[in-house]
Amino acid sequence: GHPLSLALLSIDHREELAGVYGEEALTGLRTAISRSLRTTIRAGDSHYHLGSGRFFLLLPFTPEEGLRVTAERVRRLLGESRWPTVESITASIGCTTRSPGETSADALRQRCEEALAEAQKRGHDQVWHLGAPGHSMSSTSRDSTSRRSSGSSISTRD
Repeated sequence: GHPLSLALLSIDHREELAGVYGEEALTGLRTAISRSLRTTIRAGDSHYHLGSGRFFLLLPFTPEEGLRVTAERVRRLLGESRWPTVESITASIGCTTRSPGETSADALRQRCEEALAEAQKRGHDQVWHLGAPGHSMSSTSRDSTSRRSSGSSISTRD
């Protein structure tokens, strides 16, 4: 089959943003982020708001390297943009690419969740990619250094 990539984006520190700006401001932020994503991803790609400041990006016909580039571009865009209802935001992104012959959507979603948790654990405002079982987890963010190995992440912040 063709390459298929999935990314799970989470607005960092959502609870603190809600406390400072209020839930109504976050609703406006969600709408602005959706508009921004729509103009940033390709026409054949799609994004879905999951609630609580989380979005899935579905990127058909996108191999791993294209996913890494797209996810990093989205992360930078969100951090550099001016938003109508909040001062500034950062986002953490966990992503994965379907392996040849892989058919489980749940496995892809779970890998995104694991990679997102790693990005958040390592300090937020990062993109982490988790390959298929037996592959490595790695960061694509500019302020992280990473080495690849089979199994768990060995990326560290500078």
